[in-house]
Amino acid sequence: MYSLNIIILILVLSLFVIIVLRVFYELNNINLIKYKIKNLKNNSVLNFIFLSDLHQKFNHNYYNKLINLIKNINYDYIFIGGDLINYNEIINEDNIDSIIPNLINFFKIFSNKKIIYSFGNHELKLKNNKLVFDKFINAIKDYVIILDDNFITINNINIYGFSIFKNCYKKQLFNKTKSIDNNIIKEHLNKINVNDYNIVLSHNPIFSKDLINYGFDLVLSGHTHGGLIRLPFIGAIISSDLKLFPKYTKGLYNYKNKHIIVSNGIGEHTYKIRLNNIHEVYYVTISGE
Repeated sequence: MYSLNIIILILVLSLFVIIVLRVFYELNNINLIKYKIKNLKNNSVLNFIFLSDLHQKFNHNYYNKLINLIKNINYDYIFIGGDLINYNEIINEDNIDSIIPNLINFFKIFSNKKIIYSFGNHELKLKNNKLVFDKFINAIKDYVIILDDNFITINNINIYGFSIFKNCYKKQLFNKTKSIDNNIIKEHLNKINVNDYNIVLSHNPIFSKDLINYGFDLVLSGHTHGGLIRLPFIGAIISSDLKLFPKYTKGLYNYKNKHIIVSNGIGEHTYKIRLNNIHEVYYVTISGE
């Protein structure tokens, strides 16, 4: 009996060590995932890298891995889907001053490509502190195209940034809020031309179907961090905001012949854990062919 207990203890400790090593590996590596999406509206082509939820993960080794991952890809733009920063770490002026050099260095790495950036919940919280938020925006505005409830057109494709905040990031165990009223979307983004191909960066994926029903062809989201821990045959267990079994967590989803892409993030904030959920960067080709 004593020997059996020792064996069980060894097995449990071995499993624990394996999990810890796996988590460490996933926290420090990135995979590249490629998607090709058909443009049913026109023949316009757009190639872009999509990443989200960096959360100030600006260390040198991670820079190199990100650069090496995408350096041989022929992309036109980089889309960043929010939570570039950690709100709790830069809520005063001294803290924001300390990370500005790292932010600028990050964008300079990709200075040969245009960067399109929309806000996540961490940036939207920062808006409550106008002094710090303005300093943040002034530091990066020369390096990125900021979409904050506005849009730009590239190659006859419209790209919107949706910055809704109220009722969008409620702390709740399950995803009880299932939809958002069209009037709220219209209040933020106005009426869109449904005859065009329309992309929207909307950080929280919970409202993706509503945005598609509003007329968008592709929704780009993040926020859930892939569900943090994923299990075979089950998928995501709990999101970064502590919602159990979140529906949209990572990868490509289809709805009404339209598409939703959810980034599982390439950084962490409060809960620095990943299991079966290695960081992913998405290379997306939109083409009429």
